[in-house]
Amino acid sequence: MEFRDAETPIAPTTWYVLARQSGDNGYDRAMLSPARDFNEAFCTLAVGEWSPVINVKLKMADGKEEEGFFRCKLIELSDDAEDFRLYISSIGPRTGISNPPEIMAELVSAEGINGNSGGIIGYALEWYDLNTFVEINEFYSQYMADCACALMTKHEWDLFFMHAHAPDWAYHMILTEMDPDLNKDKDKLKAAWDAHLRIYQAQDKMLAQILGVLDKDTLVITVSDHGAVPDGPAIDPYKMLGPAGLTVLSEKQIDFANVGDIKGRAQGLIEEFKVAFQTPDVNKSKCFPQRAIYIYVNLKGRDPEGIVDPKDYKAVQQQIIDALLTYVDPETGKRPVSLALTKQDARILGLYGDHVGDVVYAVYPWFSGQHANILPAAEWGVGNLKALLTFTGPGIKKSYRLQRTCNLIDIVPTICYLMDLPVPSTVDGAVLYQLFKNPDFKSDEIGKLRAGLARMETALQRGERQPWDKHECA
Repeated sequence: MEFRDAETPIAPTTWYVLARQSGDNGYDRAMLSPARDFNEAFCTLAVGEWSPVINVKLKMADGKEEEGFFRCKLIELSDDAEDFRLYISSIGPRTGISNPPEIMAELVSAEGINGNSGGIIGYALEWYDLNTFVEINEFYSQYMADCACALMTKHEWDLFFMHAHAPDWAYHMILTEMDPDLNKDKDKLKAAWDAHLRIYQAQDKMLAQILGVLDKDTLVITVSDHGAVPDGPAIDPYKMLGPAGLTVLSEKQIDFANVGDIKGRAQGLIEEFKVAFQTPDVNKSKCFPQRAIYIYVNLKGRDPEGIVDPKDYKAVQQQIIDALLTYVDPETGKRPVSLALTKQDARILGLYGDHVGDVVYAVYPWFSGQHANILPAAEWGVGNLKALLTFTGPGIKKSYRLQRTCNLIDIVPTICYLMDLPVPSTVDGAVLYQLFKNPDFKSDEIGKLRAGLARMETALQRGERQPWDKHECA
């Protein structure tokens, strides 16, 4: 076993597979075991069958022993056992990733696994089919539901929040195949939509289980960080900046030759990686792209190897913007960049501070892939970038759709306002008053308190009067 991505190094480990015949039609069962012993076997599987959740103790590189859990599925086993594929899921830890540490022992699921990356890499590499990819995400969603319910039922809590990523993983893999204009294969189109339905059914099941442990006075918010659109032609910012004399690529680049002859879905990922991991020659480049939407000026006095004089900063910003906005993709004959702004002007997008690039840009939704460098209200094909935001609970309007623009940064101040929590000093967002049944409920409460206090003060004053004190008669 090679645990190449293990969070903590694991000692060399060997597991054994035994192919078996249950009848006269060749091999039809496979057994996975940590030893050549039937009694110690993790599971025995037929083709297409998943194991139950398996608990395993692994010896770590430092000599300690840690417990983990996983599931596996027999993907393929030919009659002569020449063709064989056994998928072993990521191994989830039972300790070490929670604070306090002992909480992790409570996060046990009868069917769920933590499903590293939702199986997206394995599906892209075509280790298994779409059905298996969906099953991995179903197990992941079940694990998230069981963990959430365990935490909320075993402990007192005021605020609980979680993140579930299955829809994002699914859209990266199937959204392009869901678009009838991009996918003319009716069978693949139907399969993609069927998988899409199952992904959301798993999310619905997860939410239903979580809602089942909440009382009627709980405020529940669901929010997505972004939407998605189908894949379009890849965007390489170096091809826009290089011809303008703004960026020069280093002679030494990452060698992707060792990835082998990869085809299918993974080929697109490899091409994206080749673009994303390009390295500029910082000694010759006036700027370089970073993090999908930023271009940084290589500025003297600020950057370790800066070459742009501060007096030329604004001029270089403008050169970058001109290069981005005038670039035409040779394959489509279209301009890919929909927006390019200086860092100073990007405040209108809510972007500012030390971590924002010197130029901020976005592309049209029919370029690039899925999300990240596409404007948040963009639409294309069957997809759009608009995010989902729902509130339900005491004091919230029912069946009401907000018309105002909502931002992710509005959620924290809204929660603080509703729950009388202290507002963090770094909050930039606004309270979403329009979703309340009574937007003035805070001032109404204060008015009632003031009126009650006035009555109490009057009563106290009346009780302190002496018979000879002058007072009004009724």
